[in-house]
Amino acid sequence: MATLAVALTSVGWLNIRMTVDRPSGGADSTPHKRRAVLAGAIGAAGVAALGWSGYESMYKAETHGDTDSGGDVQAADPADAPGVEIALLVSPGYWPVDIIGAHTAFGLMPGVKLHLVWKNTDEVMGFPTFPTRPTTTYDDCPPDLAVLYAGATARATFEDAQTLEFLADRGSRARWVAGSCTGSLLLGAAGLFKGYRATTNFQAVHLLPYVGATYCPGNVVEDRNRITAGPATGSFEIASRLIQDIYGDEAAREAILQAEYAPSPLFNVGTPELAGPELTSRTRARTAPAIQALHEVMKRVGARLQVP
Repeated sequence: MATLAVALTSVGWLNIRMTVDRPSGGADSTPHKRRAVLAGAIGAAGVAALGWSGYESMYKAETHGDTDSGGDVQAADPADAPGVEIALLVSPGYWPVDIIGAHTAFGLMPGVKLHLVWKNTDEVMGFPTFPTRPTTTYDDCPPDLAVLYAGATARATFEDAQTLEFLADRGSRARWVAGSCTGSLLLGAAGLFKGYRATTNFQAVHLLPYVGATYCPGNVVEDRNRITAGPATGSFEIASRLIQDIYGDEAAREAILQAEYAPSPLFNVGTPELAGPELTSRTRARTAPAIQALHEVMKRVGARLQVP
């Protein structure tokens, strides 16, 4: 859903404005202008760079000293980093672009144990035409996760009892619950977004109330330990924020630089506001049947969750 105009095998140049909604002091939004790149699968070029020999030595768990008093940053060897369990949902019909940036960024951090989770480890087909083999079943997924992550997926998943049970269980204890595009709605269908601010794809933001969430504009919206994004670049943006939380500022800066995350759009039309009414209307019309079908699913989800 987040990639209505971006294919995994193309280079998508997007000019973005990232807003992190922090809960302290109310719904305070701080805009941060970032230039970003989504090359191939948001990291094809980045993966090559990140795979260089000695790369891991760049990413070290760190403790910041008092820089004002001349304190030094103490860096630990990556081998000493604690295990960081991260699970990304790869259900049939999932949209790879909504998780691939996070998969790349997280997977190359020291100490990370990355799980592509589904009911079994049989091959699933991502959309469009992206064969994927899960690495971990729901039963085998660690109970305590640093990050539980979901992107857009098929509508059937929103009413799959086993998937919703898994998400609700792991999400209840996860350090972070993260969703890109309509992955936010899926996590919400598991009851994880009641009373939280969130975002999703611009064509589906009106569905957030069905899961008890309040829509908040911005590329990335953070509310306590919930973090969501709408655009195709969202998974990398979320990952860089969570890398900052887990590993520190310098690791996040290096992750952004290694991916050369700095787009300059071919056309500056990456949001409805930038695109204007005519292009936005055409775009909405192309996906109206899919959004309407999802709307019907979300009505049932809202009834099940007893959301007013």
